[in-house]
Amino acid sequence: MDAAANLILPEGAVSTITRARGYFPSEGRDVDDVTVFQFDFDAEGKVRVNPTSARGSMKWAGATVDLMRYWTTCKRCRLAKGRTNVVYGKGGLPAEVVLVGEAPGAQEDRKGLPFVGPAGELLMRELKVQWNDVVAHYITNVLGCKPPGNRIPMPDEVEACAPRLREIVQAARPKAILALGGAALTVLTGEVGITRWRGQWLPGVGNWLPPDCDTGDEADSIPVLATYHPAALLPGRIRNAGELESFRTDLRAVLRAVKGETR
Repeated sequence: MDAAANLILPEGAVSTITRARGYFPSEGRDVDDVTVFQFDFDAEGKVRVNPTSARGSMKWAGATVDLMRYWTTCKRCRLAKGRTNVVYGKGGLPAEVVLVGEAPGAQEDRKGLPFVGPAGELLMRELKVQWNDVVAHYITNVLGCKPPGNRIPMPDEVEACAPRLREIVQAARPKAILALGGAALTVLTGEVGITRWRGQWLPGVGNWLPPDCDTGDEADSIPVLATYHPAALLPGRIRNAGELESFRTDLRAVLRAVKGETR
C-alpha cells in the first residue's frame, strides 16, 4: 500500500515521519522525547496523521508508519470495553519471520506491547540465543486486546481482529510464520492441537498472503511452523524439560528455513 499517496499531513509531519520510520522503542527505554503517531480516517477515507508526545502509553510502538491504521480506537468486538491499550505488535517491517501468539495479558494491556511479561522474557531470551540477532522478526498476537480472565479467544473476536493480523503479515512479507500455541495454529492453518502439530511446517491459510507474493511453496502460501506458546514453558506450567528443548529446536528450524537452508 502506498500510504503516502493519500495522507493528509499536519505541517512539519513529513520530516518527522521519515525520522520515525523503523524506530521501535525497546522495553524500558526512555522515549519521552520521541515523536509517535496516531491515525484515523476522514469522511473520504483518507488517513489523518497527528504527531503526539510519546510520554505515557506507547500504543503504536512496533507499528510502521506504512500500516496507518487507527487500531487504538478499535471497537469491532466486545473486548474494546475492558482494555487499556490495543496491543498491535513490535519489531521492524518488513520482516523475515512473523511470530504470532494468542492474546495480550495484563502486563501487555498496560504497556501496549506484546510479550512483555514472564512469557515474553523467556521468548526474547530464546530468540537472542537461537537466532543471535540475524533474523528480522515481528511479534504480534491473534488478538490485539486482552480477553477477560485471560480466557481463550472467541471465534467472533478472532474474526473481528483478523484484518489487523492480515495487514501485519502483508506488510511483513515474511518467509515464514511461527505460530506460538494452539490459538495461533488454528487461526493461521485451520489445524487443531499444538501437541500433534508442534514442529511441523504447514501451509498458511490463503487470506494471509499478499496477492503478488510467490513463496515458491506448492501450497502457494507462507509456511507456518507450529510450536509451544512461551507461557506453557514457564516454571510451574511446563510439563517436562523436553518441551523447552523442542521449542529451541523449532526456533533453529525457522532460522535454517529463512536463511535458505533445507528445513
